[in-house]
Amino acid sequence: MKSKLLQLILIAMLIPVAFATLAQQKKYQRMAMYIAAEDVNAINPPQEKAAAQLFQREFAEFGTILTPKDVDKIKYPDFDCLWINIDSIGKSEGVEKFRSAFISDKFLLAVKKFYQDGGNLYMSKFAIELLYSDGIGLLDDYLRPNVFESGTGTDNNPDIWSINAQIGARMMNDDPSQYSDRRGHPIYAGLSTMSSTEWAATPDPIYNDVPYNVFPMQGNSAKQPIHREDHNCMWRLAMKTDNNAKIGLYVGYDGVHSFDEISKIENPQERAVADFLLNPEGWFKSIRPDVKIEIICPGDIERIDPNNFDCIWVHIDRCGLKKGWTNLPESFRRADLINALENYSRNGGQLLLTKYATQLVPAIGRISEDFAPNQYSSGEGGNGTDVWDVNARIGYWFVNEQENPGGLDPSQYYDHSNHAIYADLQTRNDFRWETYGMEGTGNGAEMWREDHNCMWNLNGYNNIYTADGKNTVERFQNQNNCVVLGTWGHVQDHAVAGIVEFRPTIQYRGRIIANGLAACEWAPRNGGNAYHHNLEQLTFNCLRYLVTVTDFKFVSQGPNGVARFEEDAKATVLGTWGQDWNHQAAGIVEFAPRNHSMAALNDTSDELAELNKNKAKPGTILANGIGCVQLYHAADNNDYKSNTELLTRNIIDYLSPWHAAPVSGVEDVSDTTTGSVESIPGGIRWAGFSRPANLEIYTIDGRLIASLTIEGEGSVDLDSKGIVIVSVGGTVTKLLCK
Repeated sequence: MKSKLLQLILIAMLIPVAFATLAQQKKYQRMAMYIAAEDVNAINPPQEKAAAQLFQREFAEFGTILTPKDVDKIKYPDFDCLWINIDSIGKSEGVEKFRSAFISDKFLLAVKKFYQDGGNLYMSKFAIELLYSDGIGLLDDYLRPNVFESGTGTDNNPDIWSINAQIGARMMNDDPSQYSDRRGHPIYAGLSTMSSTEWAATPDPIYNDVPYNVFPMQGNSAKQPIHREDHNCMWRLAMKTDNNAKIGLYVGYDGVHSFDEISKIENPQERAVADFLLNPEGWFKSIRPDVKIEIICPGDIERIDPNNFDCIWVHIDRCGLKKGWTNLPESFRRADLINALENYSRNGGQLLLTKYATQLVPAIGRISEDFAPNQYSSGEGGNGTDVWDVNARIGYWFVNEQENPGGLDPSQYYDHSNHAIYADLQTRNDFRWETYGMEGTGNGAEMWREDHNCMWNLNGYNNIYTADGKNTVERFQNQNNCVVLGTWGHVQDHAVAGIVEFRPTIQYRGRIIANGLAACEWAPRNGGNAYHHNLEQLTFNCLRYLVTVTDFKFVSQGPNGVARFEEDAKATVLGTWGQDWNHQAAGIVEFAPRNHSMAALNDTSDELAELNKNKAKPGTILANGIGCVQLYHAADNNDYKSNTELLTRNIIDYLSPWHAAPVSGVEDVSDTTTGSVESIPGGIRWAGFSRPANLEIYTIDGRLIASLTIEGEGSVDLDSKGIVIVSVGGTVTKLLCK
């Protein structure tokens, strides 16, 4: 837009004095968005295009779109906030898979310097990956996001996907020190809310005890399915200290909810497990009296949810069962249970599956049916005098010179004796390697054992392995993303797996420990098990491990994963999945300034101080990788689009302080009696000067950035963007540099 020059003849010929004489001030912000295209219309991924269009619309006055040709312009203080959004279907995990515009050395160095100089970064969706060593190296690699999804999404989910800013809502009453209410943060200003009891199409009763509010982001208000891409790049932090956990025990009998009712569990093996957890005089309660134990009956299956239980244990041990999960008792194979356990594991729930319950690993889809437990026995058993053990030293034969002279290969020996599940177990030395006794009298007297194995003969899958490995243990582990932790006590090769840890995957975020060893028998018929406490200790360790384990090697201590993450990362978790009331995850995180100390803003007027009192400090990073924030829907049928867009606007506004500049009355062009001055992309152009004139260019805070004598017509390049003050022969003009 062209405007006539407002003639201001300087009395003292000093530009700061001229600024002071201008009574009218204009407030402005300076923010930028970087896109991987020559302009917004050329952006290909629809989510990225929608984000750029939103930025253009919401920040039309002060926002600047930067393209790959503008990398040199990524500078602070020319901009206070830089938004980088990467969100495309099929994006593979890892920075090396990004488009070249996002990983060129020039771009990465410019962004890193921008941040280090005091610029604020808004990194949304997969752009969060750029914060680590293969990007700009601002955050420690051990804190990388561990939830990553970039698929085409689903058309079948009717729930209203939301953000929960009440972190650890479940602890509001039980332990307020573990509850943090972030709803008052500026990024949530003006967003509509709903109760945690309302977002689900099928109400979930677990939230009835402690309702909280969420910010709806995506869905249909009538709870009809709409398409969502569910692109996450965030942190799963689920873990507790083992004295404030909540453990569920699923039993195949109804009407059991307390220690006084466990007599209704007819099977003695399964009843013994309930007694172990619930007996007020038992060992478990004596060491962990504050751990909450809840029995889950077939009528309580709807309570199986990772926000309700930190870990669920399923134990099945009955004589005469045929191999295969479809042959389990009806209460353990019913469709609603299988679906609930599958969803529980997919959404981060931790499972302990013992004896015949190991067959639930393929039942819930965590492994292929082809790799279901194949070492199986369910008979009545018999008497024996030996001690049955667990061996945690897998492949001992390969470091045992006596058994394998000249054939040693330590790389095929896997010693898991230091794994947390074996802590404090008593060892035995019947073999050349230490083992953990589980069942036997230990004095040579006979003892009846039922010999119920439900585990893995690793040689039995030789015709179906597709994964590589030096031996069957490695191939099985690589095939199923798991670790073989224990085998029969006498085994020193790679033949069988009795205790297996199935690690989290993208599809199944929960961890599973499956123990199908016959040695782990809870109620021997004639008693006399001298090693029963080892079984108790092993089981306690498995539960404790599943409750406390996290994918992150935190340095700091704390009662849950969120607390430890915040301390390690010097960050604040602002938002998580709407259904997460139990410190499960972090989806929106604010990282405090690191590695530099920024000065206060130059303009500290009372008016600006009030406007900026709730703004981010220079050098702040806000990372938003939560899947419910989806800016583009092909059918434009997201009833909560306004919340999604307002959240985005609030974030950029929060990262962009206000500044003030004198108003000269000119927008982008000035005319003088002897010539004209106007802004052009990257600089200032003049024309029509018939005699030499002194040209000076200042930033709005009075810094001289160019001084030269001009005549005729010409131009000068400028690094600065935004508003500058131009003085030509004593005439002052405000220009907006593009």
